[in-house]
Amino acid sequence: MQQKQPELAIVHDSVADAEANFAETKDTLIWIRLHMNKGLGTSEGVQGLTIKSQDLYPEWQPKEVEEFLD
Repeated sequence: MQQKQPELAIVHDSVADAEANFAETKDTLIWIRLHMNKGLGTSEGVQGLTIKSQDLYPEWQPKEVEEFLD
């Protein structure tokens, strides 16, 4: 029996609406989408994303790869 795929809805929201939604929810996926839509994801790279993430979540302390693998 083949499972029916759910219908996907495409939502277009303004940057201002998305910023307001992020301010309310702190949803990381909304923040990443905003970051990319503003063109910030291309020049800052992973380092810039990490710095911004730490600003948003100061208690977050990502581990270095070597530390994580130990």
